[in-house]
Amino acid sequence: MTFSQPWPPARLDGSLFVLEADEYSSLWWDSNAKFLYYRPEVLILTNIYRDHPELHKDHDASLAQYRALIAQLPPTGLLIVGDSRGSLGLDSLLHDVPCRVELLDIHEAAPEQHWNLSCGPHSMYFCWQDVEFELALPGAMNARNAACAALASQHLGLPFPEAARALQGFQGVRGRQGRLKVCPRGSWRC
Repeated sequence: MTFSQPWPPARLDGSLFVLEADEYSSLWWDSNAKFLYYRPEVLILTNIYRDHPELHKDHDASLAQYRALIAQLPPTGLLIVGDSRGSLGLDSLLHDVPCRVELLDIHEAAPEQHWNLSCGPHSMYFCWQDVEFELALPGAMNARNAACAALASQHLGLPFPEAARALQGFQGVRGRQGRLKVCPRGSWRC
C-alpha cells in the first residue's frame, strides 16, 4: 500500500485502520466525498463547516455527503459527534442514524461530563467519565478530540483508563500546532 501523505494512517492489530477524511471530492471526475469509500465501523464527526464551497452548490449538498456516510454505519457501529453546537446543520443528520450515537460538546457539558480543564507548564489535564487525562497538546479542542478517541477506543474494547494512558504520550501530528520559533521575551517580532 502506498500513501501520498508523509504519514500513513494508524494501523492497529493488523485489522483496524484509523483514517482522517473530509468531504473533499475523491478525484476530479468523481464529486463524491472521499470518505464515502471507507465504510467505517466507528465514525467521529468533529465538526461540519462549509469548507469547500467550490465542490458543492450549497450547504445542503455538502450535508448530503455526510448523510450518505452516516447511512453506511452498521447497526453495531458508533457515531461520535464532537462539536454539535458549532457545526452547521449537524442536528439534521442525526434523525436516521443506524447505530448508537454519542454526543459530546465541551462547551455544553452534560451532567455526566464534568471536564475540569486545567493547564500545567507542559500539559493539559481534564477529567472525563471519572478518568483523568493528561495531554501534551493544549486547548479545549484537543480535550474534545481525546474524549472522542477514548469513546471510539472503548467501543472497540479498550477501557477508558488505557485510552487515557495511550493519549498521554501523543505529541500531535508533525506540522500541526508545532512550535516553529520562540521569540525573545517582550518582543512581538522574531
